[in-house]
Amino acid sequence: MTTGSPPGEIGNPGLARQLTRAGRALLVIFAITVLLSLFPPRLLEPAWQLQTAASLANNGTMALLGFLLYCIAGWLDPENVPLQGTLRRLKRLTKLAVIGYLLLIPLQGFGLWRAFDGFSRFNTDQLRGAQIRLDRVSKAVESSRSTAELQVRLRQLPGAPLLSEAQMALPMEQIRQRFRAASEQSRTRLNAGPAEMSPVRAQQAIKESVRVVIASLALALAFRTSAQARTRAPLQLDRDQELFFEASTEQKEDNPDQIDERQLYP
Repeated sequence: MTTGSPPGEIGNPGLARQLTRAGRALLVIFAITVLLSLFPPRLLEPAWQLQTAASLANNGTMALLGFLLYCIAGWLDPENVPLQGTLRRLKRLTKLAVIGYLLLIPLQGFGLWRAFDGFSRFNTDQLRGAQIRLDRVSKAVESSRSTAELQVRLRQLPGAPLLSEAQMALPMEQIRQRFRAASEQSRTRLNAGPAEMSPVRAQQAIKESVRVVIASLALALAFRTSAQARTRAPLQLDRDQELFFEASTEQKEDNPDQIDERQLYP
């Protein structure tokens, strides 16, 4: 059974209960939001790593606010034993939160590096595949003796363009000349190398990573600081001091020769 303090003396149990409900709701919403962003898990994909780090950083203030509401509730109702027990468990969990948010910093940097590297490798693979397809089509065009034979060979090549009805009526030599001209243009573009990420997109990715890193560091410091907050209300401490001095006064009246401790510790 939850015990409350006498009204007007120590804390505010009613407000503490309301803050506890609000803090619990925020923590539940934070957990659900983050869990939904984790599924389906793709641990080896840079996009999933960046998405997870961004979700934790974006929703971290919700968890921090929920924890702070629990801290304030514990400060308002220090005699609520279940509340104080829950708050102690939450403070132990904040240590994991601090470690987790600090780990997001290298994870964000690693994910960003893999994203840039993956984009470059993807374009390189695309370029290599286009060159292989172009070589195969060139070989088919040069070795075919008729448009019908060429059409059959093109059907056997994955991704190769087929001849239209108008092209099928053209002489084979004209088909070769047209293809050589188009092939020369394609090879010029391919020799230019793989496409690079646009400066705007790269700048946005870097800014987002810096924002996540700063937010993660701030949340780690905030959780660490809030976990060290006092959970006992100052009014309770004042009440304990008052009771102590009252007992000392009564004892002094019974023994006048005893030294008043308030004189020793003003």
